[in-house]
Amino acid sequence: MIDLGKGPEDMGSYSYKSFYEFASAIAISRVYGGIHTRHAMEEGTKQGIKTAQNIDSKVKFRKV
Repeated sequence: MIDLGKGPEDMGSYSYKSFYEFASAIAISRVYGGIHTRHAMEEGTKQGIKTAQNIDSKVKFRKV
């Protein structure tokens, strides 16, 4: 078994004004982390927005 230690220490907290702002922060963090290139991040974001718009146009959610 691998010892992961205590995990990350307190890294603070974040708040976002919108889901789009949250998604953008995640996308750019993947570039900074070397997981994706900037081009891949930009294209993936465009594709994600189109996917979300398609779902939103077809699925109606009930307000609670």
